Formats: sequence, structure tokens, C-alpha cells
Amino acid sequence: MRAQDAVGNIETNTNEVSATASTTGPPLSVSQIYIKYGGGVLYDLFSSTDSDNPTVFANGKIDEIYLRLDLSGGFELSETSSSIILFKGVGESAEEVAGSQEINEGTGWAELIFHLDSVFDPALDRHSRDDLYWVDASAVSTTGSSSGFDFYFVYDT
Repeated sequence: MRAQDAVGNIETNTNEVSATASTTGPPLSVSQIYIKYGGGVLYDLFSSTDSDNPTVFANGKIDEIYLRLDLSGGFELSETSSSIILFKGVGESAEEVAGSQEINEGTGWAELIFHLDSVFDPALDRHSRDDLYWVDASAVSTTGSSSGFDFYFVYDT
């Protein structure tokens, strides 16, 4: 075996090799992402991450989008810089849905919750809500690192 050190010295007949590998993962991950109404879970958006092929087709009343993150490695969420927004449509033509966000954090977890200003209610808005919807979430640490998460669903009355 032949080995070369950082300054260029070559050693032959080396019979030891060592390596260091890091097995740490990202400092945060999504554990739950739900569409809710009245506190109850209606739809799980966890695997609906492709805008061209959403896996969730929602209907009925909706008043909240709930995202829970698992935090690790000392990740501390910046509540003022992090966000969760709901858009009707995708891309440049997307329209922001009126609502407010709530962000909560504890040891090892964070919640980003989007409260819709007006409940999606097909009895009142028969077709005004029909479209592809995009949940755009951004988790920013107190040190400035950020991760974005995108989820999609079709609302069809």
C-alpha cells in the first residue's frame, strides 16, 4: 500500500488506514404536515411534495395547515425569520391566501401553523377555492441557516 500525507511525503508499505465519517443528519426534519379543521386532522400532506403530481385531493371545511418539525444538533428556530404561507396556485401566478402564522418551539421540536382568515367552506364558496394549493414553509435557525419545505394539495369541491 502507498500513502501520501498533506505535504507530499510518500510512505510505502503502510499497513494502517484510518478514516473518519460523520453520521449526523440534517438538524431538522418534518415529522407531521396536516390539513385540519376544528382541531381534527383531515389530510396528511407528508408525501404530497410534487406540484405536478400532488397526492392529496381535499374537500370540505379547512381552517389550518399544521407542520411539526423535529429539531436536532442544537438547532434553534428563529421565530421572526421562519414562516409558513399558503398559496393558491404555483409559481409566478400564485396568490397568497389570507391568514396568519403561529410558530411554537420546544426542546427538539417546532410547530409552524397557518390559520386561514376565512374557512374553506364548500357550502359557502362552491367553486372559488378549487385549485392547486402550495404550502411554502421556511425554517430559519438563529444562526441564519435555513431549510425550505413545499407541500401541495388540490382543493376540489
